[in-house]
Amino acid sequence: MAHNLAHAGGALASPFHAAARASTIRRDLIAVPARIARTGHADLTCHLPAGWPSENAFTNMFDRVHAPPEPAAA
Repeated sequence: MAHNLAHAGGALASPFHAAARASTIRRDLIAVPARIARTGHADLTCHLPAGWPSENAFTNMFDRVHAPPEPAAA
C-alpha cells in the first residue's frame, strides 16, 4: 500500500517522478527537509529550504492534492 501511495504521489508531482523508483520518490518527495511552524491554533506553515532541488515537484504535488475537485463529466 505504501508503494502504491508513493507512486501516486510521484505521478502527481512531475513526469520524472511518475517513472521514478520508490527510493527516488522517498528521497525527493517524502523525506522533505522542511520546518513546520504553527501560526495559530489550526494553521500550519511548511518552510522549505531555499534552493531545494525538488521544491517545484513537491509544491506541484501539494497543489494538486489540495486543489478543489474537478467537475464530473456528464
